[in-house]
Amino acid sequence: MQIKELKSKDLQKEFEITIPSKDISQKLNNKLLEISQTSEVEGFRKGKVPINILKQKFGQNALGEILDDTIKSSSNELIRKNNLKLAMKPKVDVKKFGEDTGLEYVISLELIPEISVQDLKKIKLIKYVSLVHEDDLNKTLENIAKHQQTFQKKDNKRVEKGDAVLLNMKPTYENKLVKEAEINNKLTVIGNNMMLPDIEKKILNTKAGDKLNFITKFPKNFMNKNIAEKDVKIEIEILEVRVPKKKALNEEFAKSMGATNLEDFKKNLKDQMQKEIDNVSRTNLKKDLFDQLDKSYTVKLPNGMVDYEFENIWKKFLDGKKKGQIDPSDKNKKEEDLKKEYKTIAERRVKLGLVLAKIGEENKIVVNDDEVQKTIEEQISSQPDAKDKILSFYKNNSQALASLKAPIFEEKIIDYILSTIKIDKKEISKKELFKKQI
Repeated sequence: MQIKELKSKDLQKEFEITIPSKDISQKLNNKLLEISQTSEVEGFRKGKVPINILKQKFGQNALGEILDDTIKSSSNELIRKNNLKLAMKPKVDVKKFGEDTGLEYVISLELIPEISVQDLKKIKLIKYVSLVHEDDLNKTLENIAKHQQTFQKKDNKRVEKGDAVLLNMKPTYENKLVKEAEINNKLTVIGNNMMLPDIEKKILNTKAGDKLNFITKFPKNFMNKNIAEKDVKIEIEILEVRVPKKKALNEEFAKSMGATNLEDFKKNLKDQMQKEIDNVSRTNLKKDLFDQLDKSYTVKLPNGMVDYEFENIWKKFLDGKKKGQIDPSDKNKKEEDLKKEYKTIAERRVKLGLVLAKIGEENKIVVNDDEVQKTIEEQISSQPDAKDKILSFYKNNSQALASLKAPIFEEKIIDYILSTIKIDKKEISKKELFKKQI
């Protein structure tokens, strides 16, 4: 094998690799002999087929396999001997290949940049924390009770906001039933935005036995595009009016929510609320850490990694746009400006990923099998019916397994950094803490 360096600029390297024809011919003969041991050719016993017959019958397929295997083994040897750390999958351009011509190809590589890890102890952070206060806990308890409320029928009651109405609704357009919006003997709570605002408005102040007949315009985002923005005839029959009956916060209520008693329910709820606050506190701390790392390091970024990250971000943006899910701050921006902003985000993500990976490497941080298994089990616990499918997916998909390890690896590195640096704590209100998320 001959190796000739064609290019070496920044993180880009390019090599020409040549494998002589005698090596390819030898590989082909060995491959054909291997095939002859298991293949049947009329007129010959297994293992006794002449090489020229084998070439006619299996030569092209064998050469295809040899090309793949030779490129893989020779490129791996090049990377190993030169101790190259790749940022992306190499690009290969085959110039010539055949039994008589040998193999000649050009391999283009993009490398991971050299990064010198700075003294982590120079990083100083403030961890903003907040505690669950009794008034917040009581408000949450009230909301839970409110949303667990039941309704009881009340005769001659006129509908108010918050009441539940049992009704039939027949929407028609051009004398055809709009099935997507039809309601038969179903309960709807007025004010919960379960129906179009105009329809809810018409139901207000009605009572059981009333019938409504009116025209309303359906919204632009209605699921049936043929009905969207069209004037639809609505016929409604009010069957019952029910008023809310708030659940009492007592032992019975606590047990209905899966707790042993009311105190146990309150404790579980408080712990859950504190966990949510602690997660926000950690997210804010991570953001501040990333900001400091971003400012502290100047890194020559691999273009391929930045482009790959940007394409993923941009695809997610376009998918959201199709569904009408756009960040309000992005709505009036030109595409050119948006792409520039998202490119900057992609560059930051790649940079931080490389810096964190280097810190992890230098401090021998690894993801073990138990940690991966725990993450898979967490996925299974949320989708128990898909257990076999999830296990098979990760077993047969090395790329998916790698993507599962990546966030575990990142969190372990972050934990290591946070355990090393000086962190001051400052208690603030929950409102202030959540504001820092934005």
